Amino acid sequence: MERFFTYAEQYCILTEQEKQFIITNCRLRSYNRHDYYLLAGEYKTNWCFILDGAIAGFKIDSEGDEFLQWLSVKNQYFTGSKHAFSYQPHGLQLKFLQSSELLEFPYSALRMAQHRYPAFAELLHVMKEQKLKHFQALVKILKLPPAERMYKALEDLNSWVTILKVDECCDLLDINHRWYYQGLKRHLKG
Repeated sequence: MERFFTYAEQYCILTEQEKQFIITNCRLRSYNRHDYYLLAGEYKTNWCFILDGAIAGFKIDSEGDEFLQWLSVKNQYFTGSKHAFSYQPHGLQLKFLQSSELLEFPYSALRMAQHRYPAFAELLHVMKEQKLKHFQALVKILKLPPAERMYKALEDLNSWVTILKVDECCDLLDINHRWYYQGLKRHLKG
């Protein structure tokens, strides 16, 4: 819990009452690399903060191949359904890309904390804004010619692309292996 509080205090001051509410209502969970949090069609009513590690949402095609749709890393969050106010599944498989530790917050407690505690609500807003900024950075990268995407991704989204396998990174950036390696080579040259 202390890692979450240390992260939170960069953006707001949580009262002892807020901290106690979080301690009482959250669970710490550990997962191994390649464990699934959810399979397609399943859902969990949890909001999850990643204390360490990484998780990705994969779409499964008719042949059973996985295609990366999104990624969340340390100090980011994800939900066990479409969003924290939904009981509908993502339709994706959520798989851990690294051994990970999570803080799981049931939706009911999350909503209560959001209404009861202004500092906690502010923290959720900041985290959503950060997630939006990462998404916007990815959208900007995807607008670039394929030859530029990997290089720019290593500059702007390094915490993401360095943990992905080559195929996952190519899926995320919508590039082929040639562009991946050319961008990596250019980045390493400095």
